[in-house]
Amino acid sequence: MITPMRLTKCARPPSSVWFTVLTCGVTLFTDTYLYALAVPVLPYTLANRAHVPEADGNVLAQKYRLAS
Repeated sequence: MITPMRLTKCARPPSSVWFTVLTCGVTLFTDTYLYALAVPVLPYTLANRAHVPEADGNVLAQKYRLAS
């Protein structure tokens, strides 16, 4: 007869409510931050700091919006 292996406390997958809520919250914050702040600012930043033509920066931002 095969006995089941006992997992140590560190090897068990986290399944508590607070961990699930925290993970979802961090994920939503990161996605919202990228979409609402970084994407609108990206063409301006590329044009002024990296000397990329503004039209190219706008195309890059539009591709990100379409992909998400």
